[in-house]
Amino acid sequence: MRIAVLGTGSVGRAVAARTAELGHQVTIGTRDVAAIRPGEHAHWAAQHPEVGLATLAEAGTDRRGPAPSAGPLRVRRDHGSNL
Repeated sequence: MRIAVLGTGSVGRAVAARTAELGHQVTIGTRDVAAIRPGEHAHWAAQHPEVGLATLAEAGTDRRGPAPSAGPLRVRRDHGSNL
């Protein structure tokens, strides 16, 4: 499955890396690719070469146009969870 993760902060990078580990094709999106701190992102990107980097607009679209909405986000809680 192709997945776009919007945001290159610590949470976005963690979600992108784990999703890619599960075998999905992942692109991580940011507002301005040129503004990414080279050292910080370069280290992470070297560890996760399978994750692409794009602008937010590019990450959320492909040749067929914008990704269709999957509908509202539904959160399922495990009853044993402390969340």
